[in-house]
Amino acid sequence: MKSKKLKNITFWGSSNFSLKVLKEIIDDFNILFVVLKNRKGDFFDFCESKNFKIFSYDEIQDIDLSSVQFSLVASFGAIIPKNILEKSNFLNVHPSYLPFYRGATPIQSVLLNGEKESGITVIKMNEKLDEGDIISQKKVYIKDNYNYDELETIMAKESKDLINESIYTFNTIVPKKQDSSIATYCYVSDFSRDKVKIDFGKNANEVVNLIRASYPAWFYMNNNTIVNIKDATVSDIKSKDGLQILPNEKDLYIACKDFYIKVNLIQKEGKKYQSGRDFKNGLSNIKDFRFF
Repeated sequence: MKSKKLKNITFWGSSNFSLKVLKEIIDDFNILFVVLKNRKGDFFDFCESKNFKIFSYDEIQDIDLSSVQFSLVASFGAIIPKNILEKSNFLNVHPSYLPFYRGATPIQSVLLNGEKESGITVIKMNEKLDEGDIISQKKVYIKDNYNYDELETIMAKESKDLINESIYTFNTIVPKKQDSSIATYCYVSDFSRDKVKIDFGKNANEVVNLIRASYPAWFYMNNNTIVNIKDATVSDIKSKDGLQILPNEKDLYIACKDFYIKVNLIQKEGKKYQSGRDFKNGLSNIKDFRFF
């Protein structure tokens, strides 16, 4: 069977999602050069290790795209001006089932909202935010235990075939306009460290969803020690007034507004991650501990 002639493309990205997508498609295309928001981070380090020609955001007006048919964008993190978009077929791979979850944080947002499905969409970019015509898309189902890193990896893997289909059969595809009347957006755009502190006064589902989306979320222990939680599940044990940790369980159960959560992976800042059970065994007097 004859191998296909590889298409020449440029790749635009900056984040971990960009890196994961690039790794998935690196053997499917000739990457002429990459464009990134700034020259730092894992994405930049990988591109440099592959000896890609690299441009940064402040150089894009000087980039020659006259002979570039396709430019693939994955989580670029900056606005690409209209005059640049007009110079190539700019395709954006967006990790949601557009027009749902337009915006910068679709993976975190679907987890935070407890969604059971999302998707991958390749669009022909225009100057508006994630509003371009749909070239191809696919639904992705979300298991209850997926965290941000796992779902991001799955989204990148699922994007591989869609990107190939979108570019190699581009001339035969009839783009589909998005129905903006049903569009939703990532209303939480900031998942920075100070925004993902756990409030145990919320329902257990909300707390676990925050942990999954933030990977990790955090809280303070008694003496202002910062503690991170990477993995937790909602239990069927209703919370009891004044009993923040269940004393008669081997594992670590922390009370929320309605139910306890079972903590599976936890870390005191500066220490290694450990199981909830080991963490609990290291607490000298459970009744004296308060998490806030």
